[in-house]
Amino acid sequence: MLILYRIVQQILPPTLLFASRPGFIHKFPLDLLPYLCILCLQIRTLEVTMATFTCWQCGETKPIQTEGGTGYARVDTPQGEKIVCYDCCAVRDRIQMVQTGRITLYLTRPGIGSGQVANWPGTLHFPVHQGAIKTGRHNIAGKRYDVWFTGPDGKPWHGVQYGDNTQICHCRRVKR
Repeated sequence: MLILYRIVQQILPPTLLFASRPGFIHKFPLDLLPYLCILCLQIRTLEVTMATFTCWQCGETKPIQTEGGTGYARVDTPQGEKIVCYDCCAVRDRIQMVQTGRITLYLTRPGIGSGQVANWPGTLHFPVHQGAIKTGRHNIAGKRYDVWFTGPDGKPWHGVQYGDNTQICHCRRVKR
């Protein structure tokens, strides 16, 4: 707000501004309000376009998103918490799946009998085999959804979602 006050102070004549303290404008002429709103919009756009981050894994500088997530994730490393882009999240999740045989993904069901499991940002996703969503009972959650899909290693995977109030799907490689 202080930055906005300083910019408005430079643009408008001093007789139009009555400030009791920095950052607080009162008795502002209402006919100039649209110009102030346009100025605010321009400042917000400038701030959004300038906000970037550098991915710790790939080294690319990318803009911070303002809708649908930030565009990055925070991961714990031996060097401390680092920021990685969503594309690198997919790479990390894929490596984890191949190495450990387990991962937590999210189950989405766009239609009856079909669906997909994906990571949080949606950059890594696997279609569920046709007709491979089975509904069962669970003593606490009420329902249990079992899904089968082919993982990044080409092997069959099984996932379980408990209840209707979540999309979290606990997945593991099938031992065959």
